[in-house]
Amino acid sequence: MAAQRKSLRVQRPSADMNIENLITIQEAAVACRVSDRTIRNWVYLGLLTLWEVGPRLKRIDRIELHQLAKPVAGKAAAS
Repeated sequence: MAAQRKSLRVQRPSADMNIENLITIQEAAVACRVSDRTIRNWVYLGLLTLWEVGPRLKRIDRIELHQLAKPVAGKAAAS
């Protein structure tokens, strides 16, 4: 039996949202030094929201990505 594929959690930006803070999946991957597949996995897991800004244009919120990347333990968190 084949595993079911999860669907992406996609939302449309509201009128008051600043779309200048939205970046591509590839830009998010470069910023976090991970693959674009990892970014998509984070969306599947509900860690990030994927914003639909056009028929085929999907973006990640730069601020949400930055919050996800904050360290939670170790020397960096202690400083």
